[in-house]
Order: sequence, then structure tokens, then C-alpha cells
Amino acid sequence: MNPKKLTKGRIISPPKSFKAKMKNQEHKSLLFCEKCQSVFYQKSWRHLNQVDISDAQKQNLKKTNCPACLMEKTKNYEGEIVMNFFAPLNDQIKQEIKNLIINISNKEYERNPLSRLGEFQESENQWKIFFTDNQLAKRIAQKIKKTFLESIFSQNQKIEIKFAEEKRPKTRITMTFK
Repeated sequence: MNPKKLTKGRIISPPKSFKAKMKNQEHKSLLFCEKCQSVFYQKSWRHLNQVDISDAQKQNLKKTNCPACLMEKTKNYEGEIVMNFFAPLNDQIKQEIKNLIINISNKEYERNPLSRLGEFQESENQWKIFFTDNQLAKRIAQKIKKTFLESIFSQNQKIEIKFAEEKRPKTRITMTFK
């Protein structure tokens, strides 16, 4: 966030006391999520093993929940994929789709602790998969379509991807297997 404001062609900086307060606040304590072991360090959440912090800073860790753990707790996720199975799919294909989702999610979580698979709800003809990152949901839906449309499904079967029309930060993707 840039603290400078543009007012009638002039740039107005915040008072020096504000800048000093923000600078001191950054050095006082680090935020630490007990559930996923991530640390808010240099303005972003990172895995604890990716951060080089001193023993004095480890003593000063402030315990809190990271945004992803908070989403899991409140079940208010940013990304959702709804998969409707109208075509009969055998268990092996469904397991391959599930493995693909889990593998991509795990790989993304290694890179970014805030981007992860939240919840996986299964029923006979529908799966609902929730993610803490809306871009992760989009990437996984596109990867499923690319991988399984070309290799497994015949010409008369298809996968449709529809994005929700709702104006909100949540991304809902509906995939229909016909």
C-alpha cells in the first residue's frame, strides 16, 4: 500500500510520525499461525522453514490465524469447483482426477502457504471442492479439462466449465462431465 495520496495534482505524504510508527511496528513482533506453522514476514505469509529469523524474534512471535486457516475455520472460501458427473465415469478416472487436484494443491501450498485445498465434499454424482485461493481453483479446473478431455473422453463426451456470474470475490466454477 502506498501511503502517499494524490490531491488536486499534489502528492501529500503522511506525517513522519506515521512512517516511524509503521517502521517500528514491523520490527516489534512477527505473526505466527500455530495451525499451519506459517509466519507473516516482510509483508507476506511464508512457511516457517523459509524464513531466517533470530532467536530473539522467535521469542517475540505473536500467535494468530493466517487468512487461509481463518477461511478453513469459518468455511468461507475464495474458490470453489463443483463437478457434476452426468456421464458414467469409472472409479479409476475419478481417482485420477482426485489425485490431480491434490497434487496441484500440494505443490501450490509448498510455494505459498495461503493457497491450499480447503475442503472436499463427495457424493455419487457431484463433488464440491473448496480452495483458499480463487486462482488455484481456476488453474485446477483448466488442468482437469486439458488433461482428461484430450486423453480419456471420447468425441461424444465433453467437459463444460462455467464461471459464476455473481459479483463477489469468490470464484465458483461448475464443471459438467457429459
